[in-house]
Order: sequence, then structure tokens, then C-alpha cells
Amino acid sequence: MEEAGVSLQLEKNTFTAEQVVSHLSTLLNEETNESYMRNVKRMENIARTASRRKHHAAGLVEEVMYDSELRVARPMHLQTADMRMPWWKAQNLDLVLFSLVNFVGLPVAVVFGIRSLMRGQSISSFKDTLPQLFRSTTGLFGQVFSYRFR
Repeated sequence: MEEAGVSLQLEKNTFTAEQVVSHLSTLLNEETNESYMRNVKRMENIARTASRRKHHAAGLVEEVMYDSELRVARPMHLQTADMRMPWWKAQNLDLVLFSLVNFVGLPVAVVFGIRSLMRGQSISSFKDTLPQLFRSTTGLFGQVFSYRFR
């Protein structure tokens, strides 16, 4: 404990009252007290962490033992999230596609919309071309849109 800086050593068979007083005055001295208190806090944290590790490690070993004994399906809390989702979600491809659509597709649509307005194509002429487009590609769907735009 003396090497850790948290105590001073006394020989238990031969110590005197003067040694006890000198060691106590050293520990209670304001200049050295700060370093001793800092070392005591450090050792306290180390001891607390070390005591938790053993119980935590034992808990993990027991969990693995019970898991291997009673294995039917692997419990959800032992699986990582990517085991329960498709590969394209695990690789974040859905987020990449969403970002591309928003950061590339949306500005392109705005630019083409502004271009068509600058060329003089009005919204009413766009309403006339939309039903023709749907009527030529699909029967029933085109009829619904042609009825809606008339």
C-alpha cells in the first residue's frame, strides 16, 4: 500500500508512539494530504472496478452455459441487430438510396421544373399532357386520371 501512495508503513513489533505521531502528521499535512487523497481515490476506483469484473465475468459465463444447455433458438438479446435484418439494411443501403433520392433527385426535379416554367410551358398544358401519358400506357389507370383532369 505504501508503494501505491496511500499509506505509510509501521513495523508492527517495534513501532513507537513517535513514529505514529510522525506518520499521522505526514498524512495530515496539507501539502502531502492532497497526493495521498488522490491516490486513495484512485485505489478505491480500481478496487471497485476489480470487484465488479469478477461478478460480471461469472454472470457472462453462466449466461453462455444456460444458452448452450437450453438452446432452441438463440435469444434475441445475444444476437446483434444485423442478424435480424436484411443485408441491404445491415449495410445501410436503404439510407444511401434515400440520401441519393433526396440530395440528387430532388434538385434535379426542381431544376427541370424551373426550366419548363422558363420555357413557357404552363401548368395547364402539363395537366393536358398527363392524362394522355397515362391513357396510352394503362387502360383503367388512364381512365381514372383522364376523368380527374377534365
